[in-house]
Amino acid sequence: MACEEDEAAHFDVRLLIIHPSIDPGLITTTLGLTPHLSWRAGTPRATPAGTPLPGLYRDTRWGYSYPVRGNRLFSDEIEKMIDRLEPHARFLAEIVEGTGSVNLIIHLPGKVNVAGEITWRQMARLSELRTDFGIEVFPDSP
Repeated sequence: MACEEDEAAHFDVRLLIIHPSIDPGLITTTLGLTPHLSWRAGTPRATPAGTPLPGLYRDTRWGYSYPVRGNRLFSDEIEKMIDRLEPHARFLAEIVEGTGSVNLIIHLPGKVNVAGEITWRQMARLSELRTDFGIEVFPDSP
């Protein structure tokens, strides 16, 4: 039986790819994931609502995110994302070799204890994917 704290637990899993010039559509097509944000280097800047901003984007950014609710342990979600990325290891390596970065991030709300272990096997697999791992706490996040 889950305790009240487990039921209140939540976090987001985020994959962020940054590259000097890649077409974000290629990332979407290759990974088969729909991004929550994407823009291409050299295109006009805009707010998330689409309001134009001065200047052009200096790099390509592509981000995919999904919420996890009622679970305090994020290691299972890391494992799922690694499973999802492994078939695309060569593509991700090309991004990193092209002076880009691939980041798997756990966004934590900071109001309840959310914990997990990153096993050495998971770390080895992330290393093979040349993917950095981040943990972020966002107090007062909804």
